[in-house]
This record gives sequence, C-alpha cells and structure tokens, in this order.
Amino acid sequence: MKRLLATLMGGIALASPLLHADQSANEDVPHVLCDGHRLTFGWHGGAPHRVDVSNLIRAATLDSAKVLSAERAGDVDYFVVSVSGPSPSWQAGNSNSGGTESNLLWLKLRSWKLLDSQSMQYQSYWDALDPIGTSHLMGGVLTLRFTNRRQSIDYVLRYDSAHPDEKISIIRAADVE
Repeated sequence: MKRLLATLMGGIALASPLLHADQSANEDVPHVLCDGHRLTFGWHGGAPHRVDVSNLIRAATLDSAKVLSAERAGDVDYFVVSVSGPSPSWQAGNSNSGGTESNLLWLKLRSWKLLDSQSMQYQSYWDALDPIGTSHLMGGVLTLRFTNRRQSIDYVLRYDSAHPDEKISIIRAADVE
C-alpha cells in the first residue's frame, strides 16, 4: 500500500473554522474546496475532481473542509475529510439557526467515483454535539473527541491510516481510558 498521507498537524482544533481554511502545504494532500454540498479536490497543477457529499452531511451547505488523511491502496483512494457548515433551519420563517454542523467523512473512491462512504457527526447545534479539545495523530491513528450534551457522554472517533478500509470507529471515551 502506498501511503499518500498520514500526517495531521498537532494542536489543530477541528471546531475552529480557521482549521478548514488553512490547507496543508504537503503536495501529496489535495486541497479541497466547498461548493454547496460538493467537495472539489485538487492538487497543485492538476485537474480538479468533484465529489457530491449531500447525502453525508446535515449542514445546510458546506462552508469549510479540510483533508485530514489521504491514502492509496492499488487504484483506490481513501480520504478522511472534516467538513462544517451552518445548521439548517427547520422552523418556518427562520432562515438560520445560528449553529454549526460538522462531520468527519470517510470516502473510498476509484477514478473519483464514490465506492463507499461514512459520515460521523462530531458537532451539531440540533443534536447537542460539541468537539472536545483538538484532534490528535499518533502512529498514523487519528482521534477526535466530542461530547453529547444530551446524554452527558463523551465519545472518541478513531481512524487508522494503516487500515484505511476499516473506516472510522466510534467508541465511548470511558471505554478507551
């Protein structure tokens, strides 16, 4: 397996919109732009590629995205992307709820066609989810903590770049510690 990327800058808070605006300078990691409910991936000097993620997000539209991991196994590309956007309004006459919806997306693509996907929400105005601290990468394993305020339970999202086909797992933080 050829690894395109297994690096994430330590100390980056996923909850911050600035995280998504600041793309990595690593040429092995594509830049990603948001266009409504689509992500447009591109490398310096390469052709851009669009992927529709509308069925994977709850945000009204996407306003930020950041590639956290990019792996290649044969002719299959795996991406883990953090995306955020404003919460949709479900009340008549209310154009904006004022909240944020954020997801960690796992995307499996061949020739830029979506073969499989997974979406894990870690921030939500409507579901009372908030990120805790910062994401961490250690030994190729990405972790992100968040809390469910309604249940008063903390969770850990985990992705191992050495096993990209295994997707993102979610574990109760109490079971990890």
